[in-house]
Amino acid sequence: MKIKLISSALLLAMLNVPAAIADRTYLYQESDGTVWHTNINPRAQDGSRFTLLEIRGRAPAVVSCRETELARRAEQFGAQIERHATLNGVDANLIRALIRTESCFDNWAISGAGAQGLMQLMPATARSLGAENPFESEQNIDAGTRYLARMLQRFDHDITLALAAYNAGPGAVRKYNGVPPYAETQAYVKKVMAHYRQYAISQPTH
Repeated sequence: MKIKLISSALLLAMLNVPAAIADRTYLYQESDGTVWHTNINPRAQDGSRFTLLEIRGRAPAVVSCRETELARRAEQFGAQIERHATLNGVDANLIRALIRTESCFDNWAISGAGAQGLMQLMPATARSLGAENPFESEQNIDAGTRYLARMLQRFDHDITLALAAYNAGPGAVRKYNGVPPYAETQAYVKKVMAHYRQYAISQPTH
């Protein structure tokens, strides 16, 4: 089964309907078996082109990041996080902190820039790491953890620099010989590190 992420502009142009951004994700299937995943509701009854497979409700970010919701979501991915942390020599709590910052443990999260899934992989990065479906948690955590491990190795296991590279790219970290002077990246690193310290207290690793 082929799975693709369709852009809102393309989908709306194909179906000739107005944009309607919603806190839901939709899966449609074409006659050739291609599955499209999108957060746009086309409000169309064009069954000749698309068959609605599933609607997955998504809470707004303010709800998704509440402590009770986070705990429930984090628990369901705990075993996968631990497994890939062990395989790649990365602290599981660092992966938890990164996922919490990136997606609030929402495996269907999509950023405005097009980053996908739990660890918010850009499509090109996901493909380069062999993640054919970045919305599938196992593939996303595997690819994201391997990429984070790569950044840790590249920057001599300096967690701050590795996180900056994960957010802004390793080239930016090399260019500025440290965390780039981007407000977003600096806030990102601080946020992940704060979550990391919190997890280290609440969920110490052995």
